[in-house]
Amino acid sequence: MANVPQHILMIAFDFPPRGGSGVERTLKFARFLSSFGWKPVVLTVNESTHGDFVDHSNQLENDIIVERTFCLDASRHLAFRGRHFEFSKKPDRYWGWAFTAVPKAMSLIKQYDIKCLWSTYPVMTSHIIGYVLNKLTKLPWIADYRDPLQCYYDELVYNNSKAARFFDKLVVENTTKLVFVTNNALSLYANIYGARVLEKSTVIENGFDSKNLGALSRTLENDKFVLFHGGSLYETGRQPQVLFDALKLLKVKLGKDFDKVKLNLLGAHNQQFNKVRAEQLEISQAVEFKSQQPYQQCLQAMLNADVLVVIQGQVFDNQIPGKIYEYLNTDLPIVVVTPNNSATDVLVKEFPGVLSSEDPTEIAVFLVRAFTEKIRYVRDTEKLERRERTQELAQLLDSCV
Repeated sequence: MANVPQHILMIAFDFPPRGGSGVERTLKFARFLSSFGWKPVVLTVNESTHGDFVDHSNQLENDIIVERTFCLDASRHLAFRGRHFEFSKKPDRYWGWAFTAVPKAMSLIKQYDIKCLWSTYPVMTSHIIGYVLNKLTKLPWIADYRDPLQCYYDELVYNNSKAARFFDKLVVENTTKLVFVTNNALSLYANIYGARVLEKSTVIENGFDSKNLGALSRTLENDKFVLFHGGSLYETGRQPQVLFDALKLLKVKLGKDFDKVKLNLLGAHNQQFNKVRAEQLEISQAVEFKSQQPYQQCLQAMLNADVLVVIQGQVFDNQIPGKIYEYLNTDLPIVVVTPNNSATDVLVKEFPGVLSSEDPTEIAVFLVRAFTEKIRYVRDTEKLERRERTQELAQLLDSCV
């Protein structure tokens, strides 16, 4: 590690005040890197880019240098009477950001004597900016994949992702290092691109920052048994069918006590389709749908629950939702609805108090026990701390310069 701190340029679309948990990976890397000999300079978009999806609860440290530039959003700035052409969003709707980001980045590289570039997906434009800067400056470039390219695991979008696949190939061929968040995602890319991926790749998982919960205290709802799921649900991949079936069985097992059960589904895109299903199963009185909320409010809702729930269907086998690390930082029972041997399943099975299953009966039995016994669990999660993950990144940076 260098004695004099060196500067890294971090190119990230998802960064505060953008809402959602997607900002946490870059934010925590930026927050802790200075402890390991690297000073972050973050290049991101103007706050106006995020529209109503803004959350000011994440406070930035004073020593994090943040530069913001205008980002053209094709779905807004290229729309006519509220409509736009689909091709204008290739490879993503934010491709116009590159035209302001690259000149600003070149200025920052000179101003701060940047030693390494880092960009993060799932906004492909971030990697495009990293690619251009790498070609212009010859600086080492680390491409971070919070998720694999969607078309590689979701065949429904494959035919519409030709542009994204073109740029993804450029990233794999030209980046100095590739970083993935799961071994499954690394294997997926190795199967697609071959041995060259293995030669330049490493895995740095997500994690949690214990300070996020430090200022919060648990507040229980009177006489309620609360199940909490944070995050969007979809009609494929993340849909609550199994969980709803388990609640139907739980209703039979608890009888009148089922009136105490409340499933809190917090997040975007959770509404109409799932409401109909809950009504069909006659459990709608126990299911509460809430829209997306600021990050700290989500953490508070998580902490107030009796059981935490993750839904990660087969289409997402290669990924681990970031919220599972926050869940593991609590002492609460956790239900993970995911296939056997998925990346999420492999992670959670080493911790006590976690049921990983797609069997409604098994889940119902677990919930009955949680309802009656109120067991709390001690989990050894030190290795999941964001600070530990950042040290892994710092060691990778050291190897690049």
